Amino acid sequence: MTYQLLSPAELELADAAEYYLTQESAELAGDFLNEYSATIRRILRNPNTWPKISENHRRCLFNRFPYALAYTIQNEEIHIVSVINLYRDPNRWKQNL
Repeated sequence: MTYQLLSPAELELADAAEYYLTQESAELAGDFLNEYSATIRRILRNPNTWPKISENHRRCLFNRFPYALAYTIQNEEIHIVSVINLYRDPNRWKQNL
């Protein structure tokens, strides 16, 4: 199984990494990106495990950071729809559809 990071999610990921880099530290920004990669790997191993947040979308939480990935499964490919900041509006991901 493969995955694709859709454009809105790519921007959200870049914004989050930039926040950690400029407001916290380069180390924390690196940790955030490592956690993103670990979350992708968990999804790819078991894509149907994570809870549904709509009829076609699921959400997988990061372990260490207040973020989650919203995704859909289409023809053996995971489409990452949003990198959700759970401290902001957790339903904001719907704007990316």
